[in-house]
Amino acid sequence: MRLNLIFVFIVLLSSVTLISAQQANYYADNYYNDIIPTYTEEDIRDRLRELNLCVPARYSSIVKSYVRTYSVTSRDKAKRILGSSVQFFPIFEQYINEKNLPQDLKYLPVVESALNPHAVSSANAVGLWQFMAATAREYGLEINGTVDERKDPHRSTQAALTFLQTLYNRYGDWALALAAYNGGPGRVNRAIKRGRSKNFWTISKYLPKETRNYVPAFIAAAYLMNHYHYHNLEANYPDLDMQMTDVARVYKTISFHDISAITGLPTYTIAALNPSYNKQIIPGSMMGNYLILPKRVMGSFLQYQRLPDGSARNFSRSLDLSSPSRHPNDHFFKSKYVVGEGEDIYQVARIFKCNAHNIKAWNGLYTMYVRPGQELTIYQPYVSADYGDPVISTPKKVVKPKVVLKKYNTVSIPGPSLNKVDTEQKARRTLTSLTSESFLYHRLTKGQSLIEVANKFPGVTLEDILSLNDLSQKKRMPKPGTRIKIKRM
Repeated sequence: MRLNLIFVFIVLLSSVTLISAQQANYYADNYYNDIIPTYTEEDIRDRLRELNLCVPARYSSIVKSYVRTYSVTSRDKAKRILGSSVQFFPIFEQYINEKNLPQDLKYLPVVESALNPHAVSSANAVGLWQFMAATAREYGLEINGTVDERKDPHRSTQAALTFLQTLYNRYGDWALALAAYNGGPGRVNRAIKRGRSKNFWTISKYLPKETRNYVPAFIAAAYLMNHYHYHNLEANYPDLDMQMTDVARVYKTISFHDISAITGLPTYTIAALNPSYNKQIIPGSMMGNYLILPKRVMGSFLQYQRLPDGSARNFSRSLDLSSPSRHPNDHFFKSKYVVGEGEDIYQVARIFKCNAHNIKAWNGLYTMYVRPGQELTIYQPYVSADYGDPVISTPKKVVKPKVVLKKYNTVSIPGPSLNKVDTEQKARRTLTSLTSESFLYHRLTKGQSLIEVANKFPGVTLEDILSLNDLSQKKRMPKPGTRIKIKRM
């Protein structure tokens, strides 16, 4: 009996020793995979000098504290922010470029919301850009039980940049404009009056603590997004469906359930890409509401939109879509591309109809620089339908595009056939380019919508009609009998 007890004790002791060894190996592996490099204050100062920001990248104890938070105490949060940038930065950059504003304003939502569109502050500010309800409505964002456009990546960005541009025009200084964005113009005006200066650093002691720390927090966010690799931080990028997206306008009420049936996407993916719709329903709108979808299924949805109402119900039954149970990344194929002489990352992105942030993510790049001869990994989706196809009852079957060989320095590199042409985007025109060309005219009949008129003319979109007839800012539909100008194709 005593021998049996001794045997059992030895077995248990061995098991404990084995488990402890396994745990030790597990923690050792994770430790070495997430080593936190040491750094000095002078390291941070030197790296800040490399940043050409719209505000002076001054080093301070507050900047030091935020850098430590990102690089040491909240590394998982920093990795998630870095990963989310591939989804949101292209949207921010699009509207920043349109307004000719400083590119580094894209770092502001890192401070505001950590790139989380569902973020809510203690003061009930909401969204990527943290709008209070009153300010949001002042800048044209809709907030009701169905929609909260503060969470819409496109509309909230447009509103935030308009607000920031207004503040910069008032102060002529980006540090003051950022402070006013956070604390309100009233607080900044009082600080300027008390400090008798328009220098943010001079008047900061007269600002509330949160506003006083806001510009240093912005500097630290810019530091994170540009120098994260020095701290052994690796981005946690989302699935490719979340990375390669496109946006369309929706004019009729439609539910996420119906969009799921049309595209084969799970509703949680649609919800993640479209966070502003509170009830998973996109309400009807004459001006159109935004719908963000993965590029690979946008063609199917656009085909559905062009169908007559009676045929729409059968559309999803005709789709040859892959099983939703497959991993989203299985809907993409990988190829290699060699950078040619004189090509930069933006030119390569245009070739493959993606964006530079995609290529940076796929290749583990720390900057947007690529060199001639460098081999890049490129992902392309198996598309369910081409964007510009005519309305047909059965969309194209999902097929892998044929391989095209590109030769560089006698090395053949396989690349995808770029057969997915976004004619919907090409059809859009600015008012300036439209008004210099010849037109057709159409007189509205009773009950006829503008989208029905657009569908009557190949290559003409609703946005063409709205811009050309100066209807973009009008809330009401033109009356029957109104003569509508149409772009001559």
